[in-house]
Amino acid sequence: MKMKVKNYFIILAVLFILLFYNLFAYKFANNRIEEQTKYAIANYFKSLNVNNLDYEYIKATLKENATINVFIKYNNKYYRFIFENNGGYKLLSVNADIPVYIK
Repeated sequence: MKMKVKNYFIILAVLFILLFYNLFAYKFANNRIEEQTKYAIANYFKSLNVNNLDYEYIKATLKENATINVFIKYNNKYYRFIFENNGGYKLLSVNADIPVYIK
């Protein structure tokens, strides 16, 4: 009986370590994507003659076709910036089609 309880605590500890590692890695990756796409996003809004660049970075997701979707909220509207990563982030398109769970 003692051995089973000890094994459960070990398994639980390993699961918590993996969970925290996963959350840390996800946050780190999102921060890097935000930093590296900030210039392209700012240029897009400047091309629309927007002076105030206070947008909210929501999150980034990786798609099966190796593109990265960056979701932004600006002026109560949501935007999806689709980037291709070939040594740097190249902006492919911008649209307002975003999943409901992002809003």
